[in-house]
Amino acid sequence: MKNSGFSNYNFSFNPEGSISFDKANKEAKNPFSTYRIPETISLDQYSKQQDKQLYSRMLRQYASATDGVSDVSGRGLKPKLFKSKIFDSIMGQKIDLQPNGFVSVEIGAFFQNSDNPLLPIRQRKTGQFVFNQQASFNLTGGIGDLMKINTNFDTKAAFNFQNQLKMNYRAQEEDIIQNVEAGNISFTLPTTLITGVNNLMGFKTSLRFGKLDVQLAASQQRSKVESIYLRGGSQAKGFEIRCDNYDENRHFFLSHFFRDNYEKWLKNMPIVLSGVNITRIEVYVTNRTGNTETLRSVVGFADVGGKKGDGKVASNAANGIFKQVFDVYGNATRPVDRINTDMQGLGLQRGTDFELLRGAKKLTERDYRVNNEMGYISLLTPLKNDEVLAVSYEYTYQGRQYKVGELTEDYQNRTDGEVLFMKLLKSSTIRN
Repeated sequence: MKNSGFSNYNFSFNPEGSISFDKANKEAKNPFSTYRIPETISLDQYSKQQDKQLYSRMLRQYASATDGVSDVSGRGLKPKLFKSKIFDSIMGQKIDLQPNGFVSVEIGAFFQNSDNPLLPIRQRKTGQFVFNQQASFNLTGGIGDLMKINTNFDTKAAFNFQNQLKMNYRAQEEDIIQNVEAGNISFTLPTTLITGVNNLMGFKTSLRFGKLDVQLAASQQRSKVESIYLRGGSQAKGFEIRCDNYDENRHFFLSHFFRDNYEKWLKNMPIVLSGVNITRIEVYVTNRTGNTETLRSVVGFADVGGKKGDGKVASNAANGIFKQVFDVYGNATRPVDRINTDMQGLGLQRGTDFELLRGAKKLTERDYRVNNEMGYISLLTPLKNDEVLAVSYEYTYQGRQYKVGELTEDYQNRTDGEVLFMKLLKSSTIRN
């Protein structure tokens, strides 16, 4: 008999219940010649061999159908996407996604041998592994006839806006939902009064209700607009400082008089209309550096030179505090050990009304900067919360001379163990 599944073999049944077959020699002239010695297998072996071939063919057909390839001889790269009929009616039947890109990985090692005799032997040979990677890919195409997809990503992109993700759905003209965008979007407006915004990451949709068009967007802005102003050939650029980002314990007004008139004197900027000129100043702070030069014990009074809101010019005669304190001692000595008792006898509280600073350090002109017209001092190094700052200064205002605290000529005849009377700008307990 001749089997259709094995067209190149001739089969014959033996009386013993076995099958004999040999391959036909089509090119031989003698029809009775054989290609090779006949082989004999049992009927069960033949059935198992045929079942095995049929099972292998079935697996190839199933794998090819899953990969979206009709040809059973190969495997495809694009998987088949199963869609429902509802999806086809909304989006369309065509799905075309084309990925493209590469992934690069560099692995190596770097070793260095130094013949420096000063180094130990183990430290003369050094090495490290080098591992660099880069991924770059893009995806273009569409889902159906209405949705388009365009995205790209590169790990070594110079700017973040170079990595884009855009999905756009555009409906029919008679639909309410006209357009839907997701990913990198822009929100443009049909007016020049209010400008639109570009480089947004989020969601945007356009709706149409008859003759009414509505645009809705929910996104995060990834860009900012900066303006440069040129005036008289020079550049003027605006800046912004947050109120919680100020420089603490560095800048101090010398008196409430200068603080109360600060905005008024700067009203006609860049011209300063203060009429103030600070001619001399002495600054003492808490000694935390161990410096033993120019050390004096000072007493700083918070209200010397004027109180807040009194409107008086800063001077020792602005109120009776300096005279009241000075009258306690006069020309007599001022020992450090008596200061707290004497000041409390005048009703002054330490840490609030006055501060005693033993062995205070005198700052040089390199440690601070004074604005002579506006009346404030800026320290080079910020003070700590428990450090004390006291000053004495002299200035002119509208042609008249004023002084706050004691300067060198006032205490040059006093010993180092006596205290000096100064203006307190920062105490050890109150934060300015």
